[in-house]
Amino acid sequence: MELYALQESFDDIKKLGAKIVAVTPQIPELSAGMVEKHELEFDVLSDCKGEFTESLNINFDIPADLQEVYMGLGIDLPACSGEPQCSG
Repeated sequence: MELYALQESFDDIKKLGAKIVAVTPQIPELSAGMVEKHELEFDVLSDCKGEFTESLNINFDIPADLQEVYMGLGIDLPACSGEPQCSG
């Protein structure tokens, strides 16, 4: 998991005077659970509508074949991002 890897590098990054802020399309409840589970020491912001990442021009779509992999692992991507509640 990328966030776990960032946490592993947290002290080194902090020593350089930098900060880590992660932005996820997940709903806040899932993000909070991730922060707690992995004991993350940096902010994880929810952007389930994609407005912030779109403003930075870093939005991307997950390819259909990768969506199938997630679904096969029991990960419901629309539910994780709060669709349809969060869209609109």
